[in-house]
Amino acid sequence: MNEKELLRFSIGIAILGLCVLFALAQEIDVDLISIDTITNEFIDQKVTVAGTVVSVKQLDDMTLFDVQGVDSVRSILVVVFEQMNISIEVKIVVSGTVTEYKGQLEIVADRVEIQ
Repeated sequence: MNEKELLRFSIGIAILGLCVLFALAQEIDVDLISIDTITNEFIDQKVTVAGTVVSVKQLDDMTLFDVQGVDSVRSILVVVFEQMNISIEVKIVVSGTVTEYKGQLEIVADRVEIQ
């Protein structure tokens, strides 16, 4: 194989690899967990929950809101370290890390998706 053929082959394989990764990314489903199942055992673990915003508090450099799960009796506080335009009764999916602050469990969000 000469250099031109090798370059074409390499570019073709790279493009094929990117297409495969894109297709696989579309098929990955995130496992949602129920807010009711989040306990102290989940501290420092990544979780994804879905639910409805039941309260919102805007601070200077963060947004705090409570999310009640679709199948949950209780809600959990979600902390986002930026200003968000979010309102009550919005359906969302939150991914983040479970932490404990002042004896209460909360999720420090990495990603918030408004439905």
